Amino acid sequence: MATVSPIRRRSARPTQAAERQADGVLHRSKYLDTLLDHVIGHDEFFLMTASEIGDWDRDEMTKL
Repeated sequence: MATVSPIRRRSARPTQAAERQADGVLHRSKYLDTLLDHVIGHDEFFLMTASEIGDWDRDEMTKL
């Protein structure tokens, strides 16, 4: 009698749900743009790259 492996192999083809997630939801991009414009418009907020965040964090940790 053959045994069945409990591990199922995944298909190389992504599912429809994964394809929809990868495509994004383009009709919401205008809301994201509006939100970012609003947030960035405040003096208390600014954008940083990942490298800038790392530099800032490193500097803050040396102050402790």
